[in-house]
Amino acid sequence: EMLVTMAIFAIMTVMLMQSLLLNIQLSGKINARSQIRTELDEVTSLIERDIRNADYVGVCTLTACVMSVGVEQIQWSVTASTPGNPGKIIKGVKTGSSYVTVYQTGALLDYKTLDFFVNTQQNIGITVSLANIFVTIKADAALVVWRDEWKLANQIRQISISTRNYYI
Repeated sequence: EMLVTMAIFAIMTVMLMQSLLLNIQLSGKINARSQIRTELDEVTSLIERDIRNADYVGVCTLTACVMSVGVEQIQWSVTASTPGNPGKIIKGVKTGSSYVTVYQTGALLDYKTLDFFVNTQQNIGITVSLANIFVTIKADAALVVWRDEWKLANQIRQISISTRNYYI
């Protein structure tokens, strides 16, 4: 009777341990996805806020966008990714002839691209350009475990921002 009880207890213990390990793995994946979403939401909302508040949107290319917000000239850009150093999205404010970094993304994501596409439409009789700026951010998880084992690569965030009544 003692052997049967120990065998049943061992089987139940193994089943509980497998369930516990699976729950730990799933909670790790959920936490990683949540952190990635939070970082992407933060950077997209900051870019969107600056474009919406811009008095003037200047040159926007596939890798950077320059705009004027009040008295400040702001540039959003992405740095190149190198081995051991993930790419980052940087917000710079122009002081003198160069931009000083006032914000940069964390180390959770390796940012690959930051694309700006400006779609303008000139209204006849009005001296103001209307534009819609499409921003696309592509990133991979910076941690190898997140990227390779948990398949958190190729994170893409796209936003469309209307710049009503601003000069382009």
